[in-house]
Amino acid sequence: MITDLKKGEVAEILPLNAIVQGLHAKMVPGQFYAAPEPARLKSFYDDWVNDPDKFILVAREDGQAVGYAAFSVTRREGNPFVRPQRNGEVDQIAVRTDRQGRGIGTALIKAGKARLVAVGCHTISASYHVFNTASARLMEKNGLNVRVMRVGAAL
Repeated sequence: MITDLKKGEVAEILPLNAIVQGLHAKMVPGQFYAAPEPARLKSFYDDWVNDPDKFILVAREDGQAVGYAAFSVTRREGNPFVRPQRNGEVDQIAVRTDRQGRGIGTALIKAGKARLVAVGCHTISASYHVFNTASARLMEKNGLNVRVMRVGAAL
């Protein structure tokens, strides 16, 4: 079952966040914390849940959170080059390791897409680090294909 995360439920997704956070901290230790402070994480997600342009969906099995996806809506003013845009973004997604490969990530993205369409978004995008091959496969499987290449380097 996929439902909205409510403010009092934030603690349920912290172990799921640790999965993806650990991967990022391992691969890019100069950028990501290995173990973010729980109080700061809770505050971050509480703020997210209360923002009208953001939402978090949680996949539950037998009452336990097994995956989550955080989405946001961005608006871009038009200019001489582009039309005004309302875009949905998959900001975070994580599925419990023992539940990966069972369609949970796809179900979260599908539910997120429906919500984004309902609030007037015409596109959805996501970004992920190149080392996150699971995210790459999940996004491609769900129709999110590479549209822009962004390069970077430490200074």
